[in-house]
Amino acid sequence: MDKKTVNQVRGLLSKGLSSRDAANKLRLSVQQVAAVRAHQTMQSYDSDPVKISESDKLRIVALVKQGLSSGQIRKRIKRYNHQQIAAVKAWVTMGKY
Repeated sequence: MDKKTVNQVRGLLSKGLSSRDAANKLRLSVQQVAAVRAHQTMQSYDSDPVKISESDKLRIVALVKQGLSSGQIRKRIKRYNHQQIAAVKAWVTMGKY
């Protein structure tokens, strides 16, 4: 999802639209909109991104694709907090990884 679309989603969510309504309006999946909502909740758009090594990022992506929850991944890779893992998981959901 490109930055323009993310900003459009953020705008609709800030107006009080549900994830489903925003997804329908922009022809996106509800999961994509939910990922943007998760990032807003974590305030990751308003802070500097935390550095996760490429090798760990690939490992997290693989675990997400295996269906593990953020909590399960956190138990396996302890050096990153739940928010960091959830952010990578959100990017997987948006199709960035």
